[in-house]
Formats: sequence, C-alpha cells, structure tokens
Amino acid sequence: MRDRYVRPIVVVAVTAALAVRGARAETPTAPRPGDESGRVDEGTRDSAGRKVARTVLWVPRAFWELAMAPLRGTLWLNGRYELVARLQQDFLFGGYLVISPFVRHESGYGFTLGAQVAAYFEDGPEVRLTGGYGGSFQNLVGASVRWRSLGERLTLRLDGIYEKRQRDRFFGLGNDPHEIERGAPLDALTSPIARESFYRRRIERAIVSADLRVAGKLHLRGGVSFADVLIEPTEEGVGPPITVAFIPSTLIGLPDYRSVYGEVGVMWDSRGPTNGWQPVQLVTSGALVAAYAGLQDTDVGPEFWRYALDLQYFIPLAVGPRSLSLRFHGEGVTGERDEVPFTELPSLGGAVYLRGYLLERFRDRVAAVATAEYQWDLSRALHASVFGDVGRVYPGLDDLTLDGLRFGFGIALEMHSHNALLGRISLATSIDGGAFVNFYLDPVHAVQSRLERIR
Repeated sequence: MRDRYVRPIVVVAVTAALAVRGARAETPTAPRPGDESGRVDEGTRDSAGRKVARTVLWVPRAFWELAMAPLRGTLWLNGRYELVARLQQDFLFGGYLVISPFVRHESGYGFTLGAQVAAYFEDGPEVRLTGGYGGSFQNLVGASVRWRSLGERLTLRLDGIYEKRQRDRFFGLGNDPHEIERGAPLDALTSPIARESFYRRRIERAIVSADLRVAGKLHLRGGVSFADVLIEPTEEGVGPPITVAFIPSTLIGLPDYRSVYGEVGVMWDSRGPTNGWQPVQLVTSGALVAAYAGLQDTDVGPEFWRYALDLQYFIPLAVGPRSLSLRFHGEGVTGERDEVPFTELPSLGGAVYLRGYLLERFRDRVAAVATAEYQWDLSRALHASVFGDVGRVYPGLDDLTLDGLRFGFGIALEMHSHNALLGRISLATSIDGGAFVNFYLDPVHAVQSRLERIR
C-alpha cells in the first residue's frame, strides 16, 4: 500500500530535478530577451523624429488632461451621488445644468484655472457662474443672467465681474518696438521710447446689454458698462514698477478711476459652417460687418467718444472645412492722451489682435490690425491654421500711415466638438523677434464682448 503512493512521488521528484538541472545548463548560453534569432520585428523601434514629436505633443496633452481633471471628478461625483438629477428635480424645474472647466494661458503672463457652471431653466433665464484662479496672473469671479424673448429675437443680459490682475505690463504709448531697460523716468504722454514696466489692476464691472435681431442676419446691439478700476505698482522683484519707469503724474487713471460707458452698434453676421457636416462652431464661410460708437465718462477727465469697426470675410476653398479668412479691426477714441486713462486706450498684442506680441504691447488713441488666415482640417475634431497679422497704433486719425507696421505670424490648432469650440493653441512670433504660446482649453471660451473689454 505504501509503495502505491511512494513510487509516483519519487518519479515526480526525479523529473523535476532533471528539468532544473537542464535549465541551469542552458541558462548561461540562452539569448537575452529581444536578442533571439529568427525575429521578424527588427527595425520597428521608434526613430528619433517620432520620439521628439511624441515629446512635443505631450505638452498639449498634459494641459488637456489637467483641464479635464475637474470634469472627470465632477462626473464621478455625479455618478456616485446623482447631483445633477437632484438639482434638476429640486431647483431647475425641468431645466438642466452644465459644468465646464477651463485652462487659459497668455504668453508672458501665466495661467488661469477655473470652471463655469451654467443653469438653463425651462421657459426661464440662463444663469452662468464663472470662477478662475491664476495666482500672480489673474483671479476672477463672474455672474451672468440672460433672458430671451420675442421668439428668440431679443436677448437681454446682465453681467457682474470682479477681476484681479497681478502682473500687467505697460510699455508706454506709441508704436516703438525697441525697449530700454533703465534710466530716468519717462513721460508716458510724450516719450517715444518704450520701456517694460509692471502694475496690478483690480476691476469691478457691471454690464447691461441687449441684442435685437431685426431681420435675417441684421442685429442692433447696445449696452452700458459701469467700472471701478484700481491701479497699483508691483513690487520691484517682479520687474520695474510702473511708477519707477514712468513719471506718475503722466499716468492718467493712476491710482484709481470710475467709468461709465454707453454704446450702440449695428451688426450683419452671416458667418457659419459651409455645410451641415461641419461642427456648428467652425466658421468657414460668410461675412461679418459691425460698427460701434459710444460715449465714455470717467472721473479723471472730460467725456470722450469711442468708435470701432470690425470686418470679416470667409472664403471656402474646398468641399471640406478649408477656408481663407480676411479680417480687419479698427478702434479709436476722441479724447486726448492726457484725458483718457491709459488702460482705456485702444491696444494691440496678445492672443486676439496682433499675435506675435505680448498682450497690450502697443497703446495709443487709434489701433488697427488686419489678418489673413488659412484653415484646414486634420480630423473632424482637430483643425489647423497658419496666419499673419499686420497693424500698428497711431496718435490720431490724421497720423494714419503704412509706415512702421508691426507684423506677426504663426500656426494654430483648434479642437471642436459638434456644438462647441473646446480649445485653441497658437504659436506666434513677429518681425521684432520672440516666441509666444497662447492657448484656451475651454469649452465655454468665446471672445469677450466689446463691453467686457472696456475696462
């Protein structure tokens, strides 16, 4: 009986010992993993170019992951606790709620991280709450209420915005691109020399506006903006404070001012996608003609007029979403340099007007910029473009000239869903040098209305 169990055990033990001995004998001469003979996948390792491309593309991917992290967390909370369903049932009365995180970056200034919560009430107003934190760049809190009536033809809107910008730049007035670093304080009103300086700005703003679609593509627009602005120099460690680089008495609006601005305008807008297969937010055809005029009153000088003209024309070049866009923006004030706060003067530079330069790099009483941009699709959700911007600022309408134009150019990528522009990343430079990366990973991003830009 004992032999019945012992014999199989002995056979298994001997077999295992022989297998281990054979493995030990073969191990010293066995090829390392990846060096076996007869491999058919040799030469498929990534080239240096692919590694570089993957490294470069990691940057926008990392920012996108960062922007979407709050959204993913919100979705998890909603799935776990059904927050949206409870809000819609107990508070929105049949409406719905949308939460959209965003990441915004302005080259040379920094980041703003935040989110917007939009509540849509059934047969009621649309309410939006926005909050963003940018550390040394920009902190903001805003609220907006929008009503639609007359069969969606009339839109009434009320906005309240509180914004702190900790590291804004002022280079002086005029078109000179060359900077001097140190020296005696400059007269900001008359000196043609540019000098980089820094200041802090706190803005409290309330806006009441209306948009009436008169017929077809024709709109009448108007509104009133109330603003309280505080301007302070930054610490020396950030950069030259504005009150050290320039004579304080020539900085109109320093240290604070209050402003009331009323505006009316007319707009004809036929822009949109070429066909129904393209994303709704992708503009590849149509035109925009808009003219505005308004009266602004501040407590640091006499009242003055503002005026502006915007022209856009999109030329579709193929059945797919490929187009050439031509744009012009011009803006001016009737007040003299010593009557208008320097932050209210028209400016060029940044991610919208005259890319390839810092935000608000050039200021004066008149600003004009023209743009040509070619756009094509990389996929249904991703579109690329190359662009060129040319423009400058002027002391007045009598000084308009084509001499001394500033020129910026670059490339851009846009990400779209079917109903929204999710983000835009641009890389630009100019004839004066420098490289500027601006991006908006922002499902709720839209170019600010004119009333919001009037500080």
